[in-house]
Amino acid sequence: MTTLDFTSTSADGVRQAAEPVISVTTIVANLGGHPAVSVPMITGETPDVNWTWDYLAEPAGFFGITMPTRDALRFALERFDSSATSRETRRRIVAVTIMLVEVNGGAQFVITGVPVRQFDPAAVCVAVGPDSSWLAPGAAEPLWRRMAARTSSQGDVDQLSRSLNGDDFVDQVGRLDQSMIGPPALGALVFGHGDEFIGLESPRAASVLALMERCGAILSGTITRASDFVAPAAASSAWWISPSFEVHPAACIGDVHYLRDEIDSGLIPPFLGSLA
Repeated sequence: MTTLDFTSTSADGVRQAAEPVISVTTIVANLGGHPAVSVPMITGETPDVNWTWDYLAEPAGFFGITMPTRDALRFALERFDSSATSRETRRRIVAVTIMLVEVNGGAQFVITGVPVRQFDPAAVCVAVGPDSSWLAPGAAEPLWRRMAARTSSQGDVDQLSRSLNGDDFVDQVGRLDQSMIGPPALGALVFGHGDEFIGLESPRAASVLALMERCGAILSGTITRASDFVAPAAASSAWWISPSFEVHPAACIGDVHYLRDEIDSGLIPPFLGSLA
């Protein structure tokens, strides 16, 4: 994976990454206070402008930042997509981060992107812990926590990810009892039950599964959302979807192991949409 060598801004269109889009003073003065969201984008198709604007508007209001117009966001996203599409020989998924930054007394959208693989056959393992204390804040959490989760301040997420990676895990779920687990802390899980697929993720405002379905990376209506907990041993197969929207086969979740032949064959899960 390589970072695209440009950024798109609502004020200036496309700029080379070598040029400083955001000053050091701006970053330090508002460390962690920039409303931000990551969404999957298929090259040639602009992400949902209205959903993205509405998502960023709430934390912007909380932090006292005046939102640029929806047209400004549409302009930045269209310019970004145009440049991303011109550099690709085929349609592919780009993990796009849209951040709202105050520059020279005004706010503008700064957009960056990283090309990702829709399906990576490298199998991964998910850890099972005693609780789900790392989950994204839900509706019952204080407003400041929910708004902080919608900013560029992701130090706790990065800390958890590094800790898990050090033990060869990509994510962590909480255990309800000996047979049931809760949602993963970082990404999403999809469990295969024959021709049916059950999705499990924490109740974050930016749902990984919903965003991938909205852009067409996941076929609409193929995954049924689990309520709160699932029994991983009841599934014949499982996949983990990363926060950057890459789908991996799950080799194991705790002490539950999945079909070795399906993992080794690199079979693409049937719930994925075609990029052709």
